Amino acid sequence: MATLGLTAMQWVQLGSVAVSGATAVAASNKNAGYAEATRESAERLANDREAAAQREAIEARRQARVAQSRALAVAGRGDDKTVLDVMGGIGRIGESAALAALFEGKSSANYVRSQADQNVRQARSERTQAGISAIGSTALTFADVYGDRKVPDATSEYGPFASGYKFPSKIGGR
Repeated sequence: MATLGLTAMQWVQLGSVAVSGATAVAASNKNAGYAEATRESAERLANDREAAAQREAIEARRQARVAQSRALAVAGRGDDKTVLDVMGGIGRIGESAALAALFEGKSSANYVRSQADQNVRQARSERTQAGISAIGSTALTFADVYGDRKVPDATSEYGPFASGYKFPSKIGGR
């Protein structure tokens, strides 16, 4: 078995860092999965809020029609200018209430979706960061552990220039 000249303790140190990194990556993957699941439930909540706003708008328009009908019944005739002005005002108020309800529902739904999307982006970023950190920590530990060994350089007796070694002048046999 090739040990790369490392002691058992150095291998344990490398393994410990690798397992720690893998654990961090697994935890961040779990958090990312949770954020995705949360986004799905947030989408359902946003849809429910929009639907409730639509029902509220329908009710506001219905109430306006009922108020217009009542005003017409009290006035007795529908051709009087004052009655028509009052009915028009009631209609505008009802439509304004309906549009306000729709706007509020859409805004609330957009906020819920935005928060869920932000949580997913944050979890994905943390997952990427955990992976990079794990690779970096393992590489640094390997460099620290393996760096204790004597690595021959170009000027040592074991380097490429030892014993008159020369690099080929042409690459690929040309």
